[in-house]
Amino acid sequence: MSFNLLLDSSLAKQQRTGGRQVSHDFTINFQPPIHLGSGNYKAALNKLFTMSYSWYNIDASFGNNKIRWRKKTEEWQTLIFPNGMYGYSDINSFLQTQTGKVHLEDKDCDFIFTLYFDMTIFRVVILMHENYELDLSEGEFAELLGCEKRILMGEKNFVGAMVPNITRSVDWVFLHCYLISRQANDVPSDVLYSFSTTGL
Repeated sequence: MSFNLLLDSSLAKQQRTGGRQVSHDFTINFQPPIHLGSGNYKAALNKLFTMSYSWYNIDASFGNNKIRWRKKTEEWQTLIFPNGMYGYSDINSFLQTQTGKVHLEDKDCDFIFTLYFDMTIFRVVILMHENYELDLSEGEFAELLGCEKRILMGEKNFVGAMVPNITRSVDWVFLHCYLISRQANDVPSDVLYSFSTTGL
């Protein structure tokens, strides 16, 4: 006998008890429960049809959802990212949508900020219009981009100093089952299956 299990963090969020479950570390209680009866069973995960990131990397509870920006002659404006799972292109799109373009009389309009991940150097690059500043000094947003916590100013082409941590160090997914008991290298484990997030 075999059956399919749907593993989805949105199910865990719906079953959240007392606000203790988070999207990247969740427990799912299947309804109705799976009744196996008595005896010994073997469990295996023989197919993984699809697995996308269903946990957030930007969230107010992580302290990484706010940055500030301004034109040098004006007051700071706070940009708040809605909680969600963002890739570099998603961050760039939201940033450009919220900050807009620079309108110049003698040139085409350019976005104030452009952010992208450069695969050749494994760093985030931020292109900025010279009359604007971007404040990454507060909160934990800078870590996602591999940047130091500081205000970026006077730089048209900024390159992050570190390898970015866009996944917030969620590099492996482990599927546990409390019904499972096995030995791996003489260490007891309830891990049913594990895989890297790099291919997701």
